[in-house]
Amino acid sequence: MAQATGANAEASDGRSDDQGPSGLTNEVQIGLLTALRKVIIPLVETAVPNSKCLDDVPMGHEAVGLLIALQKYITSVIQDGTKTRVVDLTEMCEKADVHDKRLKKELVAAEDGGGDSLNTPTAILNGNTYLHPENSTSDVEEKVIFRNPNGVDVESCTLKEMSTRLQRHVFNTLPIRLLYFRKSDLDRSKLEISLLERGEVYSYIEKIFRRSLVTRHEDIPAAYVLPEEEHPIFSTSRYAILSHTWLRSSPEVTYDAWRNGHLELSQEGYRKLVNFCRVAEADHEVNFGWMDTVCIDKSSSSELDESIRSMYKWYEKAEICITQLADTSSIDDMANDRWFTRGWTLQEFFAPDYLKFYNRDWNQLDGRDKYNDRQHRNIQQRIQQATGISSLHMNPPMILSISLAMQWAATRQVTRGEDIAYSLMGLFNVNMSIAYGEGALRAFSRLVQEILNTRGDKYVLDIFNYGGGHAADEHLVSGNLLPLTPKAYLDRCDFKFSMGPLIEPLVLTHLGLRIPVLLLPAAPGLSWKTKYIPVGHYLTNPITYTIPGAAGDIWGGKRPVCLNILDVASKKPAFQFKKKGWKCIVAVLNFTTAPDDMNICIPSKCLAAIYMYDQAMVQIKSTTEMTKIPTKNPITFNLRNKTMPNFDQDFYTVRRSELARHGMQFLTMYL
Repeated sequence: MAQATGANAEASDGRSDDQGPSGLTNEVQIGLLTALRKVIIPLVETAVPNSKCLDDVPMGHEAVGLLIALQKYITSVIQDGTKTRVVDLTEMCEKADVHDKRLKKELVAAEDGGGDSLNTPTAILNGNTYLHPENSTSDVEEKVIFRNPNGVDVESCTLKEMSTRLQRHVFNTLPIRLLYFRKSDLDRSKLEISLLERGEVYSYIEKIFRRSLVTRHEDIPAAYVLPEEEHPIFSTSRYAILSHTWLRSSPEVTYDAWRNGHLELSQEGYRKLVNFCRVAEADHEVNFGWMDTVCIDKSSSSELDESIRSMYKWYEKAEICITQLADTSSIDDMANDRWFTRGWTLQEFFAPDYLKFYNRDWNQLDGRDKYNDRQHRNIQQRIQQATGISSLHMNPPMILSISLAMQWAATRQVTRGEDIAYSLMGLFNVNMSIAYGEGALRAFSRLVQEILNTRGDKYVLDIFNYGGGHAADEHLVSGNLLPLTPKAYLDRCDFKFSMGPLIEPLVLTHLGLRIPVLLLPAAPGLSWKTKYIPVGHYLTNPITYTIPGAAGDIWGGKRPVCLNILDVASKKPAFQFKKKGWKCIVAVLNFTTAPDDMNICIPSKCLAAIYMYDQAMVQIKSTTEMTKIPTKNPITFNLRNKTMPNFDQDFYTVRRSELARHGMQFLTMYL
């Protein structure tokens, strides 16, 4: 940019032949106009996505008028006596994120022919004036410093490092594609909506960040200082995410329909998309959004696999989860909404930090809190009424009970059977491949295996807190120790059984689950006819359980069965079942060992499973075949030492060598 002051400004009639009508040399005019284009074009593209700005637009009267106006403005702010100089246009282009070497070469050439230097080097970018540090050199890499409200530097990195981090953030954290929406400049009541791929999202965010770098720090060479909240990863990548139920009477807007331009603007599906973008922009001040129907290309198996396995993370990272209850008009009837019955919405309820409910007309159900409706008591009551989820479990952080989460999911509905398992991966922080066609039972079995492989703490024992299910259904009854479906947890119990460190990892093999157990003999019967006499020092309260199934199954249907554990009657001849003598035994699952590994820690509150085995097996071995007795409810009971009646602790310590004297046996088995 050339400037004329004093006598030079008044000598406009004496222009040389190589000067344009603005009083600037042709070379400088071209350089200035080129720089202006490089600043204006990205602004136009940001305001009007997909606009086509051509670099070869000729310089007409409007452009000349702009140059003359700029010249007069600069002349008015510069003191008389300064000399004409071309300001460093190369640096202006860098501020606009220009990397065109040809352009830089032209600008430098224009500067060389532009006259003497100004005393105070300045430049104008996007209406903001900044100073060029005198000690700034081309070989000093620019950096950016982020400061918190207290003025403390919390992060410092080069612009190149910032771009690398931002790229890593976009491609590893954000969804595969996002909706971008903003109010139209022509009509502020309308939204302009685009569908951007990850690369386009990164390019947009980085450009916005680069343009925010206006004023260099006056003391730190080649550095910019920004408030912490303007960090691009935290500020410009905020997005809203939609939780909803698919329309039953009208098609949703799909990825294929959007890309091919087959959009019915009057259909309900398109109106839902527009309303989601509208409330995200107006109520929550975000310009990015994710909606499963349009943001997932379901024709790509690899993309569908990544989307399902990453969905919990995407909901978790969202700025706000906008939840539309399509069957709801007010808080009073929200408990009956179909949203509370679908499988995928369970993780969509728990994953986000902030969740906001909207009714069928896209009005907020409760406007007292800008973000989190899970903290409103009147909404919490309706949620508990609809799902059984108490207010204690509605806000993280918490240790999620496996059996409780399974119980919440047990009655939810999915379109594909495998989604029963896939929709629970995020809740249990596990990851497995997606294989539609494998069936619901196989998918759930893999989910359980991943839970066992991932959770190495004592709370994994809660996975055994299940019974045979809620009804006489063959899918609800498992002959193995592990359940076949979440419905098995419908009758889980809240019994707080003792839990200590795991003795060894629980490993699922082709022979069954490899697990250490404490075996206790038991005397089953249909009534209490004999006096209970303990085998050793330990005794239990009598328990009663029910076996699901049709009449004739083991005990004859749902008739209650009595069980005396560690009773001397368990040493007597076995009862007859199918003309064969069988013995009954209880496998306690939640015991542990003492640090010296010489003692067994017997739980005072036991979680167990019941098995039958052939009476010919005097001593059970790790390879002994046992048949699991399915029960409607989990088997839990209290165990106490008759010599320590006032003992009130979670575990009793017994030497391994003394277990047999109390009728107990410790084994690692495949169940």
